[in-house]
Amino acid sequence: MKYNAGVLKKNSLDKIYTFLICSIVFLIPSNLFLKLNTSSAYVNGLLVDYLIPKLYLSDIFILILLLFWLIKVVLNKKKIAFKTSRFYLPSILISLIIIRQIFTPYPLAAVWYLFKLIEIGLLGWFLATHKKLFQKSTIYISIICTILFQSSLALWQFFTQKSLLGYTFLGEPNLSNSIGLAKDIWWNTGRVLPYGTTAHPNILGGVLAIFSLILIIQLLKTKQKWAQILTSLTILLTIFVITLTQSISALTSLIIGNLLILLKPYYQKIANISRKLLIGSGIIMVVTPLLINLTANSFKNNSLTRRSYLQNAAIEMFLNNPIAGVGLNQFTARVEEYSNAQEIVRFIQPAHHIGLLWLAETGVFGILLIWILGGEIKIKKIILSLIILLPIAVLDHYLLTQQSGLLLFVFVFNFF
Repeated sequence: MKYNAGVLKKNSLDKIYTFLICSIVFLIPSNLFLKLNTSSAYVNGLLVDYLIPKLYLSDIFILILLLFWLIKVVLNKKKIAFKTSRFYLPSILISLIIIRQIFTPYPLAAVWYLFKLIEIGLLGWFLATHKKLFQKSTIYISIICTILFQSSLALWQFFTQKSLLGYTFLGEPNLSNSIGLAKDIWWNTGRVLPYGTTAHPNILGGVLAIFSLILIIQLLKTKQKWAQILTSLTILLTIFVITLTQSISALTSLIIGNLLILLKPYYQKIANISRKLLIGSGIIMVVTPLLINLTANSFKNNSLTRRSYLQNAAIEMFLNNPIAGVGLNQFTARVEEYSNAQEIVRFIQPAHHIGLLWLAETGVFGILLIWILGGEIKIKKIILSLIILLPIAVLDHYLLTQQSGLLLFVFVFNFF
């Protein structure tokens, strides 16, 4: 029997790719990282986590994957074709944003974050050009394993109020000291909410919500009885754990995602539905900060008040730096300059709205870049992903500020 060496080589490479993708999927919720420098991450004497350059465990697998991809491209002598006219303006805008990173109060944090975006962008490019790999059952098994692992750990944390093994265990937070940790506000028990191995219960809830939606799509396709039972039980467990995280954004994404998936055969028949949904999403992006400000002024709620402060600071940042913003990953370094709230000095966080956060940090350059790149993408292909992520985008910041969020962002657009 004769073997085609080229086919065998491709199959072997695909197995490596699949293993690395599965590993990255499993590590999306992991908050295990190595701090590369902390001395340059202090703001008025306070160490700000967002300004610390970090090398995550998932970065290792991403870089290995990109290295294999680069070697394949070089060995096969493939040429990546670009239409110069289409990338001329985006290239100029990206160059201007890169230059802006150098002239910031915390250039190390700014430049490191820029490299992070490039890394995640290349990963997204790889995933978009290797979508056939997502048809492999191994990918979905890795999602189920991730959900079961994170859910089991979350249940242990919530009911024992203890960490299982500590930070070296994929970044599991230390729950023994509850100061600064998210606590139950729905049932007023004061219990620490489950974190899994993420940096916050909202992130755990978001990851589980997105992963369960991916499994629901797969459930509708599969005909194997055992797979249907396993997937259904996993989804039910996920819903329970998401409820324990008390993440409103995750629960909303889960509900909206389910409705979109189940009603897809019906709403797709509506003329220009993708464009209408996109316009509706844009309106929600604009209206949500207004509603939060109004609600914060009407009700004395610390969470809403803080979000309102941060949103207003983001708007002030943009108005004072309209062209290029304050620089990527510089919001937390400058937020005290744009808020009169005393509490915010001890609450240095990014704006909980990725539209306002991006606007504050990149200004008009960033908006133009999104507008131009968005024009190159077919709305029908991304609208489902955009709407599913919308609740997280308007109520939180981790899609832009956390490794887990950035990875979740690029994977969503390749699964849906």
